[in-house]
Amino acid sequence: MPILARNTSRWLMTVQILLACHGASTMPDGASLPVEFSSSRIYSGSGSPTFEVQPRAIHVTGIVPVNTPCYDFSGSATLRGDTVDVVVLATNQPRICQQVLSAYKFDAHITRVPSGIHTVTLRYKYQGVLNYETLIATTDLAVP
Repeated sequence: MPILARNTSRWLMTVQILLACHGASTMPDGASLPVEFSSSRIYSGSGSPTFEVQPRAIHVTGIVPVNTPCYDFSGSATLRGDTVDVVVLATNQPRICQQVLSAYKFDAHITRVPSGIHTVTLRYKYQGVLNYETLIATTDLAVP
């Protein structure tokens, strides 16, 4: 093997190892990130969401206000460039339900987040009789 080809191979291998060690993203733009999601009814409440960073993870907690307690909740996260888009989906269940203001607390633990500085957006998306979404928060986080 010529010296130039051997050195180029070593250089490329060194760059790949450095990228892997520093957590550089090899994920395609628009990739879904794994989310562990839970929610529970708290009857009433409000407040700003909180964001915590952990090694290669982001933990988001918050309260979703709804006009009836008949909702199911789920969460998703998508990586687009340096932006992590977190969506809390509230799906209205088609059943007879009392019309009373309510709220649900949620916890979303997003993993496999590449290390680095990310803009994190949090949106609530409602599906049911009315379909709409609301941008709740945008923040910049340094993920170790």
